[in-house]
Amino acid sequence: MKVRKVTSGKEPTEREYLQGKLLINIGKKSKETEYGTEWTYYQVKIAKDSSDKMLAKAIKHATESMKKMVTAEYEKQANLVAKGYSQWERDSFATQEAEANAYKADNTAEVPMITAIANARGIEIDALADKILVKSALFKQVIGSIMGAKQKELG
Repeated sequence: MKVRKVTSGKEPTEREYLQGKLLINIGKKSKETEYGTEWTYYQVKIAKDSSDKMLAKAIKHATESMKKMVTAEYEKQANLVAKGYSQWERDSFATQEAEANAYKADNTAEVPMITAIANARGIEIDALADKILVKSALFKQVIGSIMGAKQKELG
C-alpha cells in the first residue's frame, strides 16, 4: 500500500471510490490562498471490496506513513536552520550558551570553551557571549516555530 500526499482545491471526503478502488483520505487540513481554499491530505488506495480487517490495516498504514512524511518534512526545515554548523558544533551549543550566561552573570566565571573560541577569533569574551546569546535565542525561536507547526499538523 502506497500513501501519497495530495493537494487539491476540493475538500476530500473520508472515503471515495475511483476506478474500482477505495480511496481513504486522512489528515486533511486546509489553508486559504489567493485562489480559494487549498486542501492537503494523505491518501491510500485499496480494493473496493476489501474486508474490514484490510480496511483497518490500510488506515493504520496510512496514518503511520502520514506521520513519517510530516516528520520528514519538518526535519528538512530544521536541518536548513542548522545548515552550516557541523554536528560537533551543534553539540557544543548548550555548553556555549551556559558559559555565556555564566559570564554575563559574573565576568570572573570560568568559561573555558567560550574563552578558547574568543581567543581563537581575536574578540573579547563579552562580545562573544552577547553573540552566542542572541543566536541562541533566535535559534530557539525558529526551531520552536517548526516544532509547534509539526505538532499542530500531527494533532
